[in-house]
Amino acid sequence: MESLLRKHFPVRGPGCTVGKKACVNLVRYADDFVITANSKELLESQVLPLVAEYLRKRGLELSLEKTKITHLRDGFDFLGQNIRAFGDRTIIQPSKKNIAAFLSKIRKLIKANAAIAPAALVRMLNPKIRGWANYHRHACSKRAFSYVDSQIFKCLMAWARRRHKRDGKNRHWIVDKYFGSQGNRRWWFFGDDETQKGACERLWLLHAASTPIVRHLKVRSDAHPYAPECKEYWENRKRKAPYSLPDQGNRIAFNYTVRPPRPDWGV
Repeated sequence: MESLLRKHFPVRGPGCTVGKKACVNLVRYADDFVITANSKELLESQVLPLVAEYLRKRGLELSLEKTKITHLRDGFDFLGQNIRAFGDRTIIQPSKKNIAAFLSKIRKLIKANAAIAPAALVRMLNPKIRGWANYHRHACSKRAFSYVDSQIFKCLMAWARRRHKRDGKNRHWIVDKYFGSQGNRRWWFFGDDETQKGACERLWLLHAASTPIVRHLKVRSDAHPYAPECKEYWENRKRKAPYSLPDQGNRIAFNYTVRPPRPDWGV
């Protein structure tokens, strides 16, 4: 599909001027894909027929219910993240549907384990929180992380109060038993567990907001993993450090200051 779009909208060689102005690009993951262009008319009149014909030859059909043509200012959801333009900046953040689905799973897990020990509940929640936060850590997710942490705290507070509803324990007793302080953080849910050696081990709930935001750096097109001159680039990339490839004659150096034309429409 990408080759087909490049054939009709080339960015190099004959007709490249038209292709560059059209800003037609394909982003795909499994069976989900997004195609961008600089106008709604171009997507409706040229891109959609090409994609529909491409799929028809392979016995597939484009779902009209799931296909949506929208402007980047209105935003769209893709792979659990919302992509939307605010002025001259494009912001990628966790989508509302993805946050709601994740919190729904967490709430069901907490309610289904009403009588479990706090340490066991922490062991069940931490991998889920860590996996979700790591998936969104490359986007603008700090506000979403804080919101998720606050909702999980409310669920755990309700979980603790239900456990001692018949005992008549007050709110202060419940807070002292299930929530502690460590460093500058207060109201931190924890559970005490016994190790194999008989010692007491305190397990703390992982907070999504504690996950650092790490911007994703695309792999350079001219950085070959087996090229000796690129060895230092890959070593620096593993350490998450920005690095520029050395000048290699005829190779084109990537310039961060030059921005390509941004497509305004997507399907």
